[in-house]
Amino acid sequence: AGHQWLFFEDYVYCKSRGVIACREVSRGGQLGEIRTVLSRNYHLSHPFVFTYNGAIYMIPESLENRTVELYRAVDFPWKWTLEKVLYQGRAADTTLFIADGIFWFFTTVCAPSGEGTCLCLFYSDRLDGEWNPHPNNPISMDVRDACAAGRIKRHHGKLVRMSQDCCGNYGHTFAFREVIALSQTDYKQGQACT
Repeated sequence: AGHQWLFFEDYVYCKSRGVIACREVSRGGQLGEIRTVLSRNYHLSHPFVFTYNGAIYMIPESLENRTVELYRAVDFPWKWTLEKVLYQGRAADTTLFIADGIFWFFTTVCAPSGEGTCLCLFYSDRLDGEWNPHPNNPISMDVRDACAAGRIKRHHGKLVRMSQDCCGNYGHTFAFREVIALSQTDYKQGQACT
C-alpha cells in the first residue's frame, strides 16, 4: 500500500527486443531502480497491468510471438507467471475493459505487410475464457485510431477510449473517442477529440 509502480518497455539493443521493466515512483516523484520483470525470447512491449478479484495481471504486447498472453503476478511487481494464451494471431496493444461481468478486449490486428491494421473487439464472460469476436469487427480500419493508447475510462459519465494516431508515423499523436454503444451486438464510437 502507498507504493506506485511504473511499468514500461525497456529495449535491449544487444538482443534487438524489448522486455518489460518496472521502477518505483515515490510520492515525491523520485524514481527507483529499473528492474526487468518479464523477459522472453521474443519482443515484449505495451504492458497493460490491472487488478481483478484481488490479483494483479498483465497483458504485454507479444506480437512477435503471434500471441496475446495473460500473466499473473506471483510476487508483485517483480515476478509473473503465464496464466493463459488468450489469442493466437498478430495482435498488438491489447486493452482490457471490464463492465457488467463482461471482459472486453480491444486489440489491433496486424495484417501482412502493406495491408494495414484494424482495431478488433472481442468479449468473454471470464478473464481466462475464450474470446468471442464482436459482430461489428473490425470496429476501425482507420490509421488515426486503430491502435490503443491507454486504458478505457469513465470521464464525466462517458466511456472514453484513447487511441494513437499513426497517420504519418507510429504514435504520431493521440486522441480520445467516446464509446457511445458497447454490447455483444453493437459498438459505436464518437468523433476524435484531443
